Parts: sequence; structure tokens; C-alpha cells
Amino acid sequence: MRLPLRYRSGESSAWVNATTENISVSGVLFVTDHLEAPETPIEMDVRLPTEILGGGASRVICQGRIVRTVAATEGGKAAMAATIANYELVRGGNDATVLISWLVGYLIVMWQFLNFRR
Repeated sequence: MRLPLRYRSGESSAWVNATTENISVSGVLFVTDHLEAPETPIEMDVRLPTEILGGGASRVICQGRIVRTVAATEGGKAAMAATIANYELVRGGNDATVLISWLVGYLIVMWQFLNFRR
């Protein structure tokens, strides 16, 4: 699922826009125009779609560390993989229980999908 994501490194207050390519309970792969060095601590803000939650948009704020970078190919974008060490759910007019249920369900489905592909 591709979701809008923005991130900033531990040394910067400026947010950089990106898009998720893959997300799981322990990490995220996202495409971006700007690469950070591996081991750089980052904060990520992932927007969850309104259609899935049936109400106002919500976000997941995550802290993690860059573990891998992939340079842009011709005509493509660069990518980074980051761990998710901890996260906070920020709701926008939705009941937190609905958001947590959706997120847990999504992560279970992704985990099953990834294990099935092995």
C-alpha cells in the first residue's frame, strides 16, 4: 500500500516528502528525492487514508533509523529502508480504537503476505 509519508532526520527540523512502498510492524521502505546516511535517526509521519478509517484522516508518527539506501536509477527515485522503533497514533476525528484495530489488522495481513512469499 502506497501512503504519503514525510520524514526528517534527527539534525533537521525540515520535513521531506516521500511515499511508502512497503510497511510492516518493524520497518518501512519508501521512495524519496533525498537520501540520508545509514544509521541516521529519523522521525516519520505516515498519513492513513480517510476511506479505510471511515472518517477524518489520521496519522502514525514513528521514530526509527535508516538501515539501507538505494540510489535512484535513471528516471526513477531513490529509496530508503528504516526501522520503526516506536510509534504514536494521532487521530483526526476518529475513535482511537478503530485506528488501532485497522493498523493491527493491516500489519497482520502484511506479515502473512511476507511470510507466504518466502
